[in-house]
Amino acid sequence: TGPHIFSLDAKGSSMPLMFTATGTGVGPSLSTLENHYKSNLDEEEAKELIMRAIQAGTQNDLASGSNVDLYIIRKDSAQYLRSYFKEHVKAESVLNYKYKRGSTVFKSEEITKIPVDVFAEEVMEIS
Repeated sequence: TGPHIFSLDAKGSSMPLMFTATGTGVGPSLSTLENHYKSNLDEEEAKELIMRAIQAGTQNDLASGSNVDLYIIRKDSAQYLRSYFKEHVKAESVLNYKYKRGSTVFKSEEITKIPVDVFAEEVMEIS
């Protein structure tokens, strides 16, 4: 009965949804989708919304990558857009950041051994 989107989790459960997002930036991404999703988006509006949702999710997330691929699935075709846009593109360094060994100043060095006592050890066979 028409196209569907399913959210699949690592445990194998699935849920049909109007839209979804996953990953470490899911909170801001879902918030963007919840605030701007309309059921009658055309393709260009959908692409723009997806970009905004991904940007919201990756903006303060160090675990996110910077390259975004987009898959467009239509009734009669599918299109893969490699590097549709890039977030947080690393700037080229114009300076030489090489420092001589020992040039970093520190106040003191202390190595402390931490005693560890093992009270019990049990090995269990998993079948």
